[in-house]
Amino acid sequence: MLRTFIRRLGTERSLNRVTLIGRVGADAQLKGNADHPVVIFNVATTTAQKTEWHRISVFKPGLREVAENYVKSGGKKLSFILAYAIKLRAVEKAVWGKIELGESCTAFRNELQRSGFKARFPDFVSHAVSPTKDKRLTEGNRNLADGIVHPSTSSGLNKHQKNVNASSHKYDIVNSQPLHLKNLLEGYPIRIETFEHDSKSSRFVFSDNTNLYYLDDNPGSNDLESRPIRIESTVKGLKTDIRLCPSNSDLIAYYAAGDIWCINVKSSHQVRLTNSAMVNNPAHTRSCNGSGGSYEAMTNDLDDPPILVGHPSHIMKEEFRRHHSFWWRPETEYHVVNTSDEYSEHQLLYEETDQSCVGVVNIPSWDGNIERQRFPRAGTKNAISKLKIIKFKLSAKDSTIYDVVTSDAVPNLKEIFPNYEYLIRAGWLGQDNIWCQLLDRSQSHLVIVLVSLLGSFKSQIIYEEINDMYWIGAHDILYFFNSSKIECQHLIKGSELVFLWSSEESGFRHLYLIKTQLGDDLSKLIYKRQLTEGQWEVSREDFWVDEDEMLVYFCGLRDTPLEKQLYVLSYADYLNEKELNNLKKVKVHRLTELNYAQSLIAFNANRNIFVNIQSNISIPPIGFVNLITFQSKGRREHRRLPDARRLALLFVNSKHTSFDISHGDPLKTIELKRPSIMYDCQADLLPGLGRPELFRCQLTNGEIVYGSVFKPEFMESGVRYPTVLEVYGGPEIQQVSNSFINLRRSIRHLLSSEGYVVVLIDCPGSGKRGLSFEAHTYHRMGQVEIADQIEVLEWLAKSTGYIDLTRVAITGWSYGGYLALMALAQYPKVFKVAIAGAPVTNWESYDTAYTERFMGLPCENADGYFKGNVLNYVNLFPDQ
Repeated sequence: MLRTFIRRLGTERSLNRVTLIGRVGADAQLKGNADHPVVIFNVATTTAQKTEWHRISVFKPGLREVAENYVKSGGKKLSFILAYAIKLRAVEKAVWGKIELGESCTAFRNELQRSGFKARFPDFVSHAVSPTKDKRLTEGNRNLADGIVHPSTSSGLNKHQKNVNASSHKYDIVNSQPLHLKNLLEGYPIRIETFEHDSKSSRFVFSDNTNLYYLDDNPGSNDLESRPIRIESTVKGLKTDIRLCPSNSDLIAYYAAGDIWCINVKSSHQVRLTNSAMVNNPAHTRSCNGSGGSYEAMTNDLDDPPILVGHPSHIMKEEFRRHHSFWWRPETEYHVVNTSDEYSEHQLLYEETDQSCVGVVNIPSWDGNIERQRFPRAGTKNAISKLKIIKFKLSAKDSTIYDVVTSDAVPNLKEIFPNYEYLIRAGWLGQDNIWCQLLDRSQSHLVIVLVSLLGSFKSQIIYEEINDMYWIGAHDILYFFNSSKIECQHLIKGSELVFLWSSEESGFRHLYLIKTQLGDDLSKLIYKRQLTEGQWEVSREDFWVDEDEMLVYFCGLRDTPLEKQLYVLSYADYLNEKELNNLKKVKVHRLTELNYAQSLIAFNANRNIFVNIQSNISIPPIGFVNLITFQSKGRREHRRLPDARRLALLFVNSKHTSFDISHGDPLKTIELKRPSIMYDCQADLLPGLGRPELFRCQLTNGEIVYGSVFKPEFMESGVRYPTVLEVYGGPEIQQVSNSFINLRRSIRHLLSSEGYVVVLIDCPGSGKRGLSFEAHTYHRMGQVEIADQIEVLEWLAKSTGYIDLTRVAITGWSYGGYLALMALAQYPKVFKVAIAGAPVTNWESYDTAYTERFMGLPCENADGYFKGNVLNYVNLFPDQ
């Protein structure tokens, strides 16, 4: 694909060589001749977001027999590590990866070695699994230098490592589980999929997908040798959504095998808390007709059950970013868990989702089989969710779990909110009330519902928001003040609640302080006060509240749309409704450094220390430990807002010393004992290659847009270079920022090193610039985005003089792939090449939540769906 791409632009050059991480498909082909055989195969690279398939050719003289043996294997899966003989031009060393070919095949591996095509370890793998690092790892192993690691026994391991490795060869390179090196625990790589931390007990619990582990930290002892302990479980398969019980960190709930399970770390006793087999009986299977046509209902040959118990549906995970479907009852300050000398009582709130009416799609797989999945296409039926409660007892004598009972938490959410379609968030308020956020089908009407499990007040809507123009975006900013001190059984009609909320009703996402009073059927809004304001966005997920100091810490784009920063404000003056008319504008103070974008902020429980990770386009991520400091004393409402003082620099290795990261501060250095591999590589990822340049452009309609450009390493004056426009262009995503993340897309540097200019532009329709900016494509996706991209590209060519507008390619992934196809069809005179990755081609075949949020229902916007359908432009694609 890249060679074709280069030829189309008229600059045939030798390709730099690249390394891929992933798995190989079973459809290898043998081409070439006896002297120069070529093995062509598909490689899937997997990240946390998606899986990509790449067409790869391996050239090696004298490998014909090896290639023939592989092709003749009839699709047998093979396993070895392949260092794909690669080196980027102007890079001192290769950036290596792993290609996993499935299960072990010794014969093929040996054939490779005899043929001289040996695999070898990349440098950072050698550091992680090396005889010089830990001799215990090499017992029973051989050929480490060639990267072929044979199964080792656990006889040389200590008791902690036996718990991690157990009876399987989990970390042997040649076995079926992929080796991931992002997290290293005492030499043993573990792919941490999800984790949770309990600050009271200093316990971490995490999963590598199939196994559960816990790690008890002892911060006061300076002990850096803590080891993770594997939790013995008889439940096989995938384990996700691990949650520690707030009142007892020995209790761990998780989702596996279609149900919610609970295990006691002390006793290793585990119980299935729900029974999905009982609810998934044939009585729940029925035929359904969506508004877009008739779709097949649930049948027994589907892996997906008709009723999901404690697990979010595809729509919730993909389009509303909710990955939890059960929640422990909290332990509050004044109302602890029911206990006695014999037992303690615990509860979980969980979601039960009926997806039997969701249409089924048939997806051909690489092995020739058909995968059948439920997928709610635009205009068809969605899954329906309800909330339920699990109660159980924990024996004080032997730590066993018993008396498990389930019941409905809310009988029918549609009785409270008739337009209810999506359950986007849920949780507890104290110990005996639950709340949930509900959206209607159009996603323009949102409510927060509060339910008393004791029946002390009638279930009711405590907040309602309607957007008549566009949509209401899901977010994570909801905080009930004094929730830990609420004596829940005393919440009755007339009780008042104060909570923090965010909304885009002003045109930009901002923070609000809301006070409401419980009523008979509907609560009364006492006040709603906007805390932040201006033409900038508050982050929809990053916030921390310090109730003692009456402060809210939050992230946003107040100073520039290109840099996420940490800010603080005080809400002390806003709690008294009598002062409504005398309120001054809320002061907002920035705590992090300009000219850097923050990629991570984490506070401690006391909200007086935080860690930040920051970077810009020239400096890789660096981390600091910061102390919150107050410059004045006295009444909180009269104090100055706090500042942040740096205490220490999080230091990884000497590779960072070439960058000025001290800022002149005499900081204590904290060296990370087990740094992330990805973090370690970023500083030295592409030495010698130029940094991208940021630019700003004003469109003819007055909108300001931002972009970045990657230029060839050596440029000649007066020469115009072929250009690649990398596009996304869709809502919710921002491509351009003043952060080092741009450098992690090595394809941009690969192309620029080969003489191409690579351009990225965030035009109207993209995210984080306000609702009207993002809604530029509302009900007309694919119709207006490319014109803006071309306008900026022409301006850039005129102002710089180095862009050749006669040789322009466009590429993108997902929505970007969709726009790449639309660009080639709509503007063939501008774009000579389009490379589309995972594009949407027909919005009526995409999912309900995303598509209808921005396009409406197909029956209500038929013209928009027709004009946004790539298939209607196929005849306009160039045929050469």
